[in-house]
Amino acid sequence: MNIGIIGAGNIAGTVGLLWAKAGHPVRFGTRHPDELGPLIAQAGLLASAGTPAEAARFGEVVFCSVPFGAWPTLAPELAPLLSGKVVLDSANPYPDRDGAFAHETIAAGEGAGVPVARLLPGVRLVRAFNSVYFKTLQSERIVPATRWVFRSRAMILPLWNLQRVWSVTRDLNLSWLGRSSVRGPLMRAPPFTTRE
Repeated sequence: MNIGIIGAGNIAGTVGLLWAKAGHPVRFGTRHPDELGPLIAQAGLLASAGTPAEAARFGEVVFCSVPFGAWPTLAPELAPLLSGKVVLDSANPYPDRDGAFAHETIAAGEGAGVPVARLLPGVRLVRAFNSVYFKTLQSERIVPATRWVFRSRAMILPLWNLQRVWSVTRDLNLSWLGRSSVRGPLMRAPPFTTRE
C-alpha cells in the first residue's frame, strides 16, 4: 500500500523507515524535500521525497507528523488532496510551541483530533503515534503484533478503512502498543474521525 508521510522528523522518519522495511512504498513530504537524502537512502528503494502535497496525493493512507500549530497553515492546501482518505495524525498541542491553535484546542477540551478534523473535511482522521517516543518505536520492533493498536471506542470508520489502518500499523510489529488497558489510553487524546 502506498503511504504518504507528511513530515520527516523523529516520529515520521522512524515510522516511515519501518513501513518501507515492511515493503510499503512511502513518500516523505516536507517543505525541503531536497534535504531528505540520508533518510531516503536509509529507507531504501521504496522511499521517495516530495512536497507535502505530493505525499498527500501519493498515499492511499497518509500519516501526518507535523507540529500541531502547523495544521491551520497546512490544511487549506492538503484538505482537498486528503478528502476521502484515512489520515493518521500524531500532532499534540504544546502551547509554547504551537501558539493560539494549541491554546484554543486545550481550552475547548475536545481533544486534539476534533479541531484538526474540522480543518480537514471529508478526511477519516485517526490519532496515532502521538504518545510514543521515537526511540521506543526504533527499539521495540521485535514481537509480532497481535492486537489492535488504537482504542476503538471513539473510532467511527467503515470496515474498509479500519482494515487499511490495521494493515499499515500491523506491519510495524508494535505489539507492546496493544498492552495498554482501557483505563490507560494508548494516546493522549482519543482517536477521532470526521463525519462522512
